[in-house]
Amino acid sequence: VVVFTRYLPMVQILSECFDPVIWTPYTGRMSAKKKEASLLRFQTDPATRFLISSDAGGFGLDIPQANIILNYDMPDTWGAAKQRNTRIVRTSSTFDVVSRNWVFLDNSVELRHWARLNHKRDIAEAFRDKRGLNERTSIAVTTETLTTFLESYFDGNEVAE
Repeated sequence: VVVFTRYLPMVQILSECFDPVIWTPYTGRMSAKKKEASLLRFQTDPATRFLISSDAGGFGLDIPQANIILNYDMPDTWGAAKQRNTRIVRTSSTFDVVSRNWVFLDNSVELRHWARLNHKRDIAEAFRDKRGLNERTSIAVTTETLTTFLESYFDGNEVAE
């Protein structure tokens, strides 16, 4: 399991939930040598079941030894969220199925942030493949459309990836 959090102190808080034998950290405050040793431990030691990472682990790492990602909180951008979620999806993976999970509390800032990131992703996709464009071939995103989107989203819609 790879657990991502964007807040550095949260790595320590989350780590206190586990026996030190079964987890290893990965943060930007660690030296390159310590990060490499921590990743190697996760990848090779069968007793090490959790890699608890700040966003430092969200870019450029290949972690095919994991099949579960738990996003404890939201990154700032959809691109960063996508990067996190692709760390374990590799051709070298031995798993047929991987699981990407998000932690949300009802009516929380994180849930509103998730809705905003999804809205921004939809805008980016409209630019890329022209889906979601209006009759003038533009994207109708105003304060009113964003408010309407958020209101409809929080009227009981399920969170889906």
